Amino acid sequence: MSGRNKEMRKNGKALNKTHREMEHEREKLEKEEQNLELEIQRAAKRGDKQTCTILAKQLVNLRKTKTRSYGASAKVSAVKTQAKTMQSTKTLATAMGSKTKGMVAMNKQISTEKVDQITQKYGSESAKSDRKQESMDDTLEDLLTESGDEEEETRAIVSKALKDL
Repeated sequence: MSGRNKEMRKNGKALNKTHREMEHEREKLEKEEQNLELEIQRAAKRGDKQTCTILAKQLVNLRKTKTRSYGASAKVSAVKTQAKTMQSTKTLATAMGSKTKGMVAMNKQISTEKVDQITQKYGSESAKSDRKQESMDDTLEDLLTESGDEEEETRAIVSKALKDL
């Protein structure tokens, strides 16, 4: 495995770890949100409006933090996806480069003049074959058509002879 591949794998693992840590933090924030909601209800039952207000502000800030956490998590996922795409593009470019080298070597071995001559010879032989096939088809068609004409001519003669009687 090349050094770049190891580095990409290492970066991928780091991004996965970051993503998991962010998920874990969001879970903690959700539990804290539930606790704050319960404390707000308790303070409201006691009639402590000042505590309710303070806790409500904390809840609003906590929800903003949670929303920012989702945004950051999305950015981490996007970075991971982009890194994978870049690696795939690099692999594809490398493969295409080696294939191009092979094609260049093949082009050096085969002369274009020879290919043109072979192509022209194939074209003329193919045309000859087509003409022969067409000639054979015409001959067969003429033979089959003639036998049909003979039958019609025979019928016509017989019909005429019968009419004359």
